[in-house]
Amino acid sequence: MNRLSLKAKFCGLALLSLILMLLLGLFALWTFQQLLDREEARQEHMRVITQADKALLDGGLMFKQQVQSWKNMLLRASKPQEYATQKDKFMTFERQVQHALTSARDMAGLTRQQQQDFDALILAHKHLGESYRQALQRIDVNNPASALEVDSLVKGIDQPFTDALQAQIATHAHSYAVLQSQDAKATLADLAQARQQIVRLIILCIVLLFLALYFILSSVLRQIGGEPRYVEVIAKSVAEGDLTVKIPNHYSPSILSHLQTMVEQLSDHIVNVIHTSRALEKLSGQVDQAAAELARNANEQAIAVEQNSSALEQTLVTVHQNTRHSQLLSRLLDMSPEVADLIDEINYASKEQTSSLQHASHNLMRLAQVTQQNAQQSEKLSLAASSLAAQTRDLDDLIGRFKTNRHHAREKRHGH
Repeated sequence: MNRLSLKAKFCGLALLSLILMLLLGLFALWTFQQLLDREEARQEHMRVITQADKALLDGGLMFKQQVQSWKNMLLRASKPQEYATQKDKFMTFERQVQHALTSARDMAGLTRQQQQDFDALILAHKHLGESYRQALQRIDVNNPASALEVDSLVKGIDQPFTDALQAQIATHAHSYAVLQSQDAKATLADLAQARQQIVRLIILCIVLLFLALYFILSSVLRQIGGEPRYVEVIAKSVAEGDLTVKIPNHYSPSILSHLQTMVEQLSDHIVNVIHTSRALEKLSGQVDQAAAELARNANEQAIAVEQNSSALEQTLVTVHQNTRHSQLLSRLLDMSPEVADLIDEINYASKEQTSSLQHASHNLMRLAQVTQQNAQQSEKLSLAASSLAAQTRDLDDLIGRFKTNRHHAREKRHGH
C-alpha cells in the first residue's frame, strides 16, 4: 500500500465510498421491498378477511330476507301464484345464505375451532331450512287457517340460529379488529427493524470509511515520517542552516528518515569543508610568505647581478685598454723577439679574457631576465595567495551559516 501514490489512495477511498453507498442503496431498496411485500401480504390477508366479513354480513342479511320470504309465503298461502313466487324466493335465499356462510368459512383463514363453529352454524342453518320445509308440507292452500297453525308452530324457530349468527359476526368483527391492530403493530415493528438495519449498515459503512481513511492517513504519515506540520518545521530549520535540530525517526524508510540521513551527511561534509578551508587558509598564508621571500631574494639577486655586471663592464674596459696599449707599444718599440712573443701572449690572453668576459656578461643578462621573471611570478603567486585567502574567507562565511553538533564537538576537541 505504501507504493501507491496519494492520489491513487484517495481515488480508491472515493471508489470504496461509492461502492458502500451503492450497497447501502441496494440494501435499503431490498429492505423496503421486503417491507412492501409483507405489507402487501397483510393487506391481502385483510382483504380476504374483509371479504369473509362481507360474506358473513351478506349471509345475515339474506337470512333476514329468507325469514321475511317465509312470512310473506305464509301470508300469501291462499294465493297459489304469489305463494309459489315467495316459496321460490325462500329457497333462493336459503341457498344464498348457505353459499355466503360457506364462502366466509373458506376465506377467513380461521383456526380449527372457528371453522368448527362455522360448520356448526352452516349445519344449524340446514336443519332450520329442513324444519321450514317440513312445516311447509302442512300448509293447505285451500285452508287459510293452516298457515296460521304453521306460523304458530315455527314461531321462534329461527331465533337460535339468529343469535348464533350474530355472535359469529361479532366474534369475527372482534378478530378482525385484533388482527388489524396486530398488523399495524407488525408494520411498525418492521419499519423499526428496517430502520435499525439501515442505521447499522450506515454505521458499518462509516466505520469502514473511517478505517480506510485512517489506514490511508497512517500510510501518508509513515511515508512522511510524522505530522506534516512538525516535518515542515524541521525542513524549515534545515533550510535555514540549523543542522543541530533533532529529527525523530519513528518510521523508516520515510521522508524524515531520509532528511535525517541527508543532515548527517551534510554535517560531515560541512565539517570536512571547514577543516579544508582552514587548511587552505593556512596554506595561502604560507604561499604568501613564500612569495614574499621569493620576491625579496629576487630583489637581492637583481641587485647582485647589477653590481657584478658593472664590475664586469669595468674589467672589460680595462682589458680593452690593455690590449690597445700592448698593440701601441709593439708598434712604437723595436723589441727583441722575446718581448714580441710576450706582447703576443698578452694580446692573446687579453682576447681570451675579453671573450670570457663577454660570455659572462651574456650569462649575467640572462640571469637578470630570469630574476625579473621570478619577481613577476612571485607577484602573481602573492596575488593568487591573496585571492585564495579571500575565497577561503567567503567559504568560511558561507559555511558559518550552518550549525552542526559535530562541528562544535570537533572544535572542543581541537581546543583541548
